[in-house]
Amino acid sequence: MNILIFSDTHGDLQAYQEMRLYEQNIDKIYCLGDSGFSLEFLEEENISSVRGNYPFGPKVPFDIVENLGAFSLFLTHGHRYFVKFGLSNLKEKAKILRMDLALYGHTHKAKLIQENQLILLNPGALSYSRSHLFPSYAKMIIEDYKIHIYLINLKTQEVFQELHEVKHD
Repeated sequence: MNILIFSDTHGDLQAYQEMRLYEQNIDKIYCLGDSGFSLEFLEEENISSVRGNYPFGPKVPFDIVENLGAFSLFLTHGHRYFVKFGLSNLKEKAKILRMDLALYGHTHKAKLIQENQLILLNPGALSYSRSHLFPSYAKMIIEDYKIHIYLINLKTQEVFQELHEVKHD
């Protein structure tokens, strides 16, 4: 399964379209909030989205819990877990829910780390990025008990960080 994850476009349709131009054959798309896109657009593009703190965002859930293959995902924008001040609240929520991955946005800073059995992923911002001075997004590939995650520079299409993991029960 090929999955795209983006966050914080703040209505920048051109950035979204640029990402989609590069990324074909995608099975699922997640927006981690602050897209600035209408609910109709999200539905047309088949984007599963969480609500951010952007005042003009559509009325979608604050959090999503989903299982893809052998992996459980917790998706949130992050503002309700104060991710700009650290990840402890987000990690605690993911631990309570017994998640394998916690995906969040809000900080506009790309991050991909693994702590114990939890993978934390922030794709950065597709627009108005604060990390590495370029817009970014993530691509995730799930194959049975394997997961591959790539952080990608929107402008150059270069992978600047990646993680490969096999789930052992």
